[in-house]
Amino acid sequence: MSEVITLIQYYARERLFRHVQAVCNSSLKKRGDDPILLFWKAYGLVNEGSVADAIRELEGIQGKRDVQLAVTSALIAAHNKFARVEHDAVQALESQLASHRNSASEKGLMTAAQFHLLSEQFDKAREYVKKVLEAQPNYIPATVLLGWVEMLSGRENYVIKSVQHFDKALGAETTKDIDALLGKAKYLEIRQQYASALDTLNQVIVLYEWFTPALMEKAKVLMMMGDWEQCFEVTSRVAQQDPYNIDALRLLSLYHLVREGRYQTAANRLTELIQSLDKFEPKNHQLYYNIAYPMARVAGRSSSVLQQTLAMIDRCKSLQPEMAVYCAEQGHQLLMSVQVKPAVAAYKAAMKLDEACHPALNGLIKCQILEGQYADAEQQLEFLHEITDAKEGKVPELIYLAALLAWRRHVDQNTSVKLLSEAVETHFRSIKEMPIGLKYFAAMNPDFLVEVAKEYLQHCGTDPLDASDPPSPTLTKAIKLLELILKAVPGLLECHFLLARTKYIINDDEAAHRTVDSCLRLNPTHADAHMLMSQIELKADHPKAAAASLEQCLSHNFDVKDTAMFYLQKARIHQSLGEYQESLKVLQEAMTLAKDSANQASAGTARSQKEKKQQAAAAAFKVTLYDKVSLYLELANTYTKLDQMEEAAKIFNQGMNEVRSTVEEVRLLIAHAQFMLKKGQVETAIGMLGGVTADLPYYVKAQTVLAAIHLHQRNDKRMYIDCYRKMVESDPTVHTCCLLGDAFMKIQEPEQAIKAYQIALEQNPKDTNLPSKIGKAMIITHDYNKALSYYESAVKGDPTNAQLKYELAELYTKLRKFERAEKLLKDSLGDSSDPTDYTATMKEVKIYMLMSKVSTGASDDQASIDGLLKARELQMSVLQRVRGEQADFVRQQKGIGANICFELGNTYNNHNQPDKALQYYNEALRNDESHEKSILALARLHLARGELDPCQNQCVIALRLDSGNEEAAMMLADLMFRKNEPEAAIFHFQQLLERKPNHYVALSRLIQLLRRAGKLSDVPKFLKLAESLSARAALDAGFHYCKGLYARYTNNPREALTEFYAARKDSEFGTRVLEHMIEIYINPDNDIQLEQAGGGGENDKEFMKSVQSARDLLKEIPPMSRTMKHQVLECYAQMVTKNKGDIENAIATLGNMVAADKNYVPALLALAEAHLLRKETPKARNHLKRVAKMPYNSDEAEEFERSWLLLADIFIQQAKYDLASELLKRCLAQNKSCAKAWESLGFIMEKEQSYRDASEHYEAAWRMENHSNCSTGFRLAFNYLKAKRYVEAIDVCHKVLQQQPDYPKIRKDILERARSCLRA
Repeated sequence: MSEVITLIQYYARERLFRHVQAVCNSSLKKRGDDPILLFWKAYGLVNEGSVADAIRELEGIQGKRDVQLAVTSALIAAHNKFARVEHDAVQALESQLASHRNSASEKGLMTAAQFHLLSEQFDKAREYVKKVLEAQPNYIPATVLLGWVEMLSGRENYVIKSVQHFDKALGAETTKDIDALLGKAKYLEIRQQYASALDTLNQVIVLYEWFTPALMEKAKVLMMMGDWEQCFEVTSRVAQQDPYNIDALRLLSLYHLVREGRYQTAANRLTELIQSLDKFEPKNHQLYYNIAYPMARVAGRSSSVLQQTLAMIDRCKSLQPEMAVYCAEQGHQLLMSVQVKPAVAAYKAAMKLDEACHPALNGLIKCQILEGQYADAEQQLEFLHEITDAKEGKVPELIYLAALLAWRRHVDQNTSVKLLSEAVETHFRSIKEMPIGLKYFAAMNPDFLVEVAKEYLQHCGTDPLDASDPPSPTLTKAIKLLELILKAVPGLLECHFLLARTKYIINDDEAAHRTVDSCLRLNPTHADAHMLMSQIELKADHPKAAAASLEQCLSHNFDVKDTAMFYLQKARIHQSLGEYQESLKVLQEAMTLAKDSANQASAGTARSQKEKKQQAAAAAFKVTLYDKVSLYLELANTYTKLDQMEEAAKIFNQGMNEVRSTVEEVRLLIAHAQFMLKKGQVETAIGMLGGVTADLPYYVKAQTVLAAIHLHQRNDKRMYIDCYRKMVESDPTVHTCCLLGDAFMKIQEPEQAIKAYQIALEQNPKDTNLPSKIGKAMIITHDYNKALSYYESAVKGDPTNAQLKYELAELYTKLRKFERAEKLLKDSLGDSSDPTDYTATMKEVKIYMLMSKVSTGASDDQASIDGLLKARELQMSVLQRVRGEQADFVRQQKGIGANICFELGNTYNNHNQPDKALQYYNEALRNDESHEKSILALARLHLARGELDPCQNQCVIALRLDSGNEEAAMMLADLMFRKNEPEAAIFHFQQLLERKPNHYVALSRLIQLLRRAGKLSDVPKFLKLAESLSARAALDAGFHYCKGLYARYTNNPREALTEFYAARKDSEFGTRVLEHMIEIYINPDNDIQLEQAGGGGENDKEFMKSVQSARDLLKEIPPMSRTMKHQVLECYAQMVTKNKGDIENAIATLGNMVAADKNYVPALLALAEAHLLRKETPKARNHLKRVAKMPYNSDEAEEFERSWLLLADIFIQQAKYDLASELLKRCLAQNKSCAKAWESLGFIMEKEQSYRDASEHYEAAWRMENHSNCSTGFRLAFNYLKAKRYVEAIDVCHKVLQQQPDYPKIRKDILERARSCLRA
């Protein structure tokens, strides 16, 4: 029995009275004449309208003690439902109530309490249930019922207490009471704790499988949570089990309308719903109305849907013909179907039934406005305002009607827009915090909001704004309103179209294309959407696509050919294709039709068939004043393109005569002024625009154009600003103040801009964009403290402004206040947002990206990685949800995903985790295969790992995407060298430098490459080419850097320092220049071992001066540019002094660096050199052996080379010539200009008495050092002598002696002996 009562109570709460009867009838077949079931059956009959039948049923069980109290109360209620109440009968029943109340059993009190609860008589219900609990304090059904009474009473203090009763009931029994679970779920739903409500309903579903309504309750909660997909899934499951389930059919219909915009599918579902209602709730007129009302308002005025909702209203009228509200609703839906006269009839019928029926009065006034009866409408509206303001306060619909009259009757745009804004604000206040459901959509009334948006757009034109013009406040309001509507009802087709049109007007072409695509996906036959798509394609310079869309438009609505817009678009397409004569013909035809249409009223009867056709075409042609001006403008523009200036001038004059003293006159005048400007008549243009007074429409536009002329044609900033000041003086609105501020920003006067923005903010403190503009302007002034204070106070004043918080966090990051930035960003993440709205998720992605940047700045590497990983996870969820969006938008989001993965790859690469870096770079390319940064990063990583073929593939891809990609070309050249293809490598650089000879980064890389290829002799010609093709070469830091490199590589340290000095302050090359200078000062002769460097050591003042110079240069390196390499250089500067304490400090520092990164080659090399200075050769050898086993990395090429040379030198000292030769050959494989490697190989050959081979190696070393190293010259001459190459020996001796005339031994031991041998 408890299961039956639970079902009865549920259906009664849902107002499904025939369902109540059905449950009772079904149970009565099993339980006979159960009085409680008979009572509830009678309750269903009463509420269904079968009052007489219900009274008979109730009187039959009036003597049953268990229902006596409830029956008496129900009989009183039933008698009161008659048009003529039998007061004697009611009084008699009321007199019985007291005695029945005292004698009622526990069941009787419970049944009576349930009845009064459902009748919304909460005090009586509470009285009866408390009486039961006084007798049995732990009686669970009574405890649960009290919870329902408290909760549904609506009084906040009772609602809060209600959950305690449910919890008490649930905690008292091992088997959880279903009514308690349902009550708790409803309580959590009321408190908007939807996740907890869902958990509770899931318990009901699991514990009580027979209770199928629990599934529908779950679906409703899912809908309130915004999880429409799961809602649809659950509802579809119920509909499969029970195809006639009213709630399921209702929710499915709503889903197809609200989310999908599938009007025909929804109409089919509504047909099924009507059939179900006719079968299972045929007399429930309130249910028909409650379904039809919201469905009609989310249907986008679909005729198929409105046909079904009108059918429901017809049933309401047939069931309750005296209800005025049903007639008024019928009128409203007929008006939505553009059936004005039938709507008027319905409204009048409602007024006959109830003269004070406000919906009918509103509807009649609207009909009067539509029919042009403005005076009558205004009179009615004033009367209605008087009777409603006192009772109900401001009514959005009435404010909207006042806005219509302000524009249509009084042509007062400002008043109309203000009233529209007031209507929107009032309307949204009334639905604030309402949960999503049928009641929400009924109260929200998207159809009404779309009408308001359309009215806004009446004042915004249809042509795109100039690129420099900001959107007007009216247009901004329209966009904001349309976006709000679509957020709630994304299936609203007309809203998609209107939003697309607004995006087109403000030049957000990508968003316009995306939105119109959504519109066409919902309805491929939408002619207006095809027209808009044609305009968007034409604006994007795709005339063929535009023509195709125009054809589609015409195929879906042939009447469109009778509109001025069709002719305008067709003419513009011809213009875009360069077919100006064709464009001219189309426009002239349109102008003829427009004139004939205007003359149609005064035209006589047509005589010939041709005249009849012309008159018919003119009568059908639809042209507004705005369209007519557009035709004049397009025609003048076409004549201008054809260079027929006189004809264009005639068109302007003709147009001005026709539209004089109309709202469109100024629009044509502005275009005329711009035409005069093209003719070079600047003063004439200024005079024309200066004549536009502040009371005329388009005044702001005229002043904006005039200001642009002053700025660009006259370069007069004072007059430029004066134009904007006049706008503010004539109409000091937020919009004009913002325009003034923007103008000041354009001429780089941010202080004045701030003042203008602040005035605007005072007028509209709720504007969320103005604080952002002020903050950005303050940052531009570089007064960061002031900007910081402003942002902080602005965020404190408006903690919900996410954009302000983000900008403040960016400023904190810029000022290195990382802790504050992190705290603020975490607070931003805590802001409430709709989890189903992917735009909110997109904002979270942005926040996590900035959090990662903050963590990097704070040196918290793990937090940085965690932030990027979270951003990646969220962006993946965004990508899943936008799959059905327009392709460009999806591509944009994939690009963001690629950027996140790229940053992750970089982070892991910087932390020497190449495998993970590779994973994320590849993932970035899966998101966006043309992501250039990831392609290049992947190529660099493959190159560093020695994976040459994959690196080459990535470089080829990068060059295919951008043939001018310099980094890819340089990398490919580097790659060719590594693959032993030096000619190909040099060829790539030559190609790049031929295109851009002063590309000094490429030139420096070519010098390094030629050095490694052993072709340093080719460098001078490239330096000369760069110098000859750029007059500024001698002043370019890059050029001096390249010359310095060449000098250093050719063993000319003094010249290298001179060139580097000229480039040391450069932002691009400065750090690299300083590194080279420091290395030269520390080791000017580029010796293998530091113990050889400096000659005289500590006693050599010149050398110590060089060391001090190196230390000074280290201090010049900017803190933000300092790397581990600079720490290594600092250690070298300590080590070269050969002071024991300095060397130990250097070893400690280097040891810490190696501990942090065991594969950091510069630190390992420096550590080895430090140990050699301490004569700890075995320790040095161990470090160098580690380097020798590592894979070669081009980024550390110099350090690898020096490590191999140093280890080879140690092996030579130990007479391990084979091991040394292997290392030296490896060195030469990477750098054929390595003189030290050639010299060491020569030494090994000399030791092996292979003088000819030795001389060849020494000769290479001598050549690579530009014949400047006397020591190498001596060894070469000696081996030439031993190899009996006397002439060469003499030649080398002369070169050495030319540099150092007193060089020891060479004159006596080699030169003189060679001469003797030559004479012999």
